[in-house]
Amino acid sequence: MSLHAEIMNIRCDEPSVLDDTERVIFKAGHRDARHAAAELALKADACIEALRDLVELYNNSASPQNRVAGWLAAREALAAVDGRVLVLPNV
Repeated sequence: MSLHAEIMNIRCDEPSVLDDTERVIFKAGHRDARHAAAELALKADACIEALRDLVELYNNSASPQNRVAGWLAAREALAAVDGRVLVLPNV
């Protein structure tokens, strides 16, 4: 199961001391927090996939031009999901 799916399936164990209004507020807060965390998980998964693609393209390329093209493609993928690129390849 993906991290996103695991987050979305976190149970909501509400305290038994809540009245009806507090119970609705508690469940809404739980839902909102779960959805926000799941969105972060999707971004993290996209960053990981982009980095895997970068490694594969870099390792499978003999020419410096193809390595740079792979690096640029991965950099664009990371930028699309608010990732950060910390180093530049040695060309």
